[in-house]
Amino acid sequence: MKVDLMVTFFVCPKCGDNMHLCEIKGSMDGFEWQCRKQGKVNAHDVCKSIRKRSWFSHLSICDILRITRCCFLKMGNESVIQEVKVHEHAVVDWFMFAENCAR
Repeated sequence: MKVDLMVTFFVCPKCGDNMHLCEIKGSMDGFEWQCRKQGKVNAHDVCKSIRKRSWFSHLSICDILRITRCCFLKMGNESVIQEVKVHEHAVVDWFMFAENCAR
């Protein structure tokens, strides 16, 4: 089953080429989409979050994993909100998504 958690490719808004998924040790998620072009014409350095255009783009990967853990432990919404310190909508959306994937 295809669930489309994240985009599988990203097109550079500057040049239109496919961006590359790169491991970035200092970034929040550890990876990001990059397009780097050098030269005199259209030189640019564009970076995008791996969560860009995903329905959970406002959450960190760490928070997503913590919510997922809580979901598997069958914790209630209020407990998850208190433990992960995220908005109720994020918890409800994630639980509904997990339920749909389980079907």
